[in-house]
Amino acid sequence: MPPSPSPPRLLRWEVLRELAVSDFRLKYYDSVLGYAWSMLSPLLMLAVFYFVFRFVLGVTTPGYLVYLLVGLVCWTFFQDCSYSGLTALGGKAGVLKAIHLPAGLVVAAGVLSTLITLAINVSVLVLALGLGGRLSPLAPLALLPLLCLALFAAGVSFLVALAGVRFHDTSLIWSVLLQACFWLTPVVYVANTGPIAELLYLNPLARCLYLIRWFLLYDYLPTLRFVVLTVLACGATFVAGVGLFLRRQSGIPEAL
Repeated sequence: MPPSPSPPRLLRWEVLRELAVSDFRLKYYDSVLGYAWSMLSPLLMLAVFYFVFRFVLGVTTPGYLVYLLVGLVCWTFFQDCSYSGLTALGGKAGVLKAIHLPAGLVVAAGVLSTLITLAINVSVLVLALGLGGRLSPLAPLALLPLLCLALFAAGVSFLVALAGVRFHDTSLIWSVLLQACFWLTPVVYVANTGPIAELLYLNPLARCLYLIRWFLLYDYLPTLRFVVLTVLACGATFVAGVGLFLRRQSGIPEAL
């Protein structure tokens, strides 16, 4: 039997929306607290890291609690987004083989479902900062680095999705790389100046995190060069990840 014709563009958008909403619902379907876990997960991590860094290591940085919370919300999104790409194709292998559904649509749905979680968490975070009087007047500018973060995470998600099809031990390797990336990004520690900060600037994820904190918390305007380089780095990662995936996606259903 010949393959079904490729669905029209409008239908693809409808399928993408339905897949993304379905992924978001299924993620919390069997949990007692349901969607609340999307907010509780970073809060539980916050409690652990705050206790360790504040009371064990003696970190006394002013405003460290909100600094840490912003970092954990962003990191949780990046981690979940990359894992969604890693598991999306394997979880829907039967669907990809049964109908002529572009593999990229499945990965994009996983990315979109994590973006829903990010939108919820950021909304709650901004509301809490506003009520607590900690929100910077530059907070609306944080939308730009948040978009950069989404582009970077999506690009990485497509790359690991493609790697997962070709190499079955990708999940093990990626878990190790994520641990390294966590400590190469100022999620839980403070590094605003000096050689360490200059080194961290090489990491697009770290650059996004710096910008988000500067705009949300510190009322600080960085140089235009810093912002432009961040946008270019994240945009290039997105284009590279999606472009490479689309070039290879035709053979993905057979490889699953």
